[in-house]
This record gives sequence, C-alpha cells and structure tokens, in this order.
Amino acid sequence: MLILKKRVNKELIYKYRYVIGGALALAIAGIVIYKTRPSKKEEPIKGDIKQGNTTSKEGDLIFSMPVSKFSEYPVVVVFGGISYATPTWIMNQVPKELLSKAIFVFAPYTMPYSTVTQKINDFVAKNKILVKNTSIIGFSAGGLNVEKAYNKNFKFIGLIDPTTKKENLSTVYGNNVRMAYNDSNWGGYPQVKAALPTLATIVNNVGGIAEKVNLKHDKIPSYFFDKYKNEIA
Repeated sequence: MLILKKRVNKELIYKYRYVIGGALALAIAGIVIYKTRPSKKEEPIKGDIKQGNTTSKEGDLIFSMPVSKFSEYPVVVVFGGISYATPTWIMNQVPKELLSKAIFVFAPYTMPYSTVTQKINDFVAKNKILVKNTSIIGFSAGGLNVEKAYNKNFKFIGLIDPTTKKENLSTVYGNNVRMAYNDSNWGGYPQVKAALPTLATIVNNVGGIAEKVNLKHDKIPSYFFDKYKNEIA
C-alpha cells in the first residue's frame, strides 16, 4: 500500500513537472518574441519631410530654411517687384509645403543676381550646406533680373508676369523656362505689353511653357508657385 502511494506521488510529480516546464517555456518564448518585436516608434518613416521653415534676414535678403535636414539642398532665388512686392510679400505667395523642400532666398528687384549669389555663397559656407541645384524666379520688375542672369544650367527658370524689354528678346532660352503672364495688366507700359506675347512665343518654341492667364498682376505669383511647386523643388 505504501509502495503504491509512493508510486502515485512520483507519477504526479513527473506530470506536473512537465506541465510547469511547458508553461514556463511558453512564457519565456513570449517574452523573447515581445522583446525582439520592433517598436513602432523606432521604425523610420522613409521619405518623410517635415512641414515648416525658419527665416532669417541677411541685409535686404530673406533666407528661408526647411526644418527638415537634407544631405543636399535645392536653392531657389526669387526676385520681387516694385512697391508692395517686397521680399516678404513674395515669400507669402509661396505654399508652405514648397518652403519645406528647399532653401529659398527672397531678394528685392534692385539687387543684381551677382550680389545675391555672393551672399548665398557666404550663407552656405557659414552653415556648411551642400547645394544640390539652383533655380531662379522673378515677378514683375524682378523678371529683368532673371532675363539678365539666364543660364541653361539653372534647374528651373520662372517668369511671373515679368517686366521685359525688346532688347532682352534676343536671349536664347531653353526648355527649363516656365512663364505665366497677362499682357492686359500692362496697359500703362506699352513696351512691356507688346514684348510679353513675343517672349511667350520664344519660350514655347524652345520647349518651355508660357501661358497667358486671366488674372490680375498681384494674383499671378500664388497661382504660379502652386502650379509648378513639384517642378521647383
């Protein structure tokens, strides 16, 4: 009787030892799986660009930097026009999402592009920035700066209802030019009014895009930047 009782106890011990051991193994496996599972917070989001920018003044220029950090930055120079079309005003015509993708330099039309270039060189050197490519855009009187500085190596050339002169129509443009204009806005400036359709024809003939829009002069910049935001940067 005693021997039978000991045998039963021994069998129970073996039985529970396997049950407890199996449960412990599963628990340990569960802990390993949990610890090795990647945390959602640690997973990088590829191609993520933070929305936003910061600005700083460098004399008459406004530099706009995206909050995201890039290995190389596109640089976009934008010339404003006379009167209300200051660097601050023209900056406010650019969509926030576009300001988040490139360094923008907003300049008055009275500053030559060569001067702007020197200030950009100082800025990128001071901040240890690598430049990926450069684009140049001009609104109204700022269009003359773009016409004078035109180079086929610019990534993007923008002419926004630009002031232009007959003597500038001899420039050999390329297919990197985008233009929006309304010669009806230039009734008080007959030379500009007459030259704009000719300039548009020249741009279209070389593979660029020039379109006449039915918009007032001060409404064209926001239209232009929104339309070409994916080409500019």
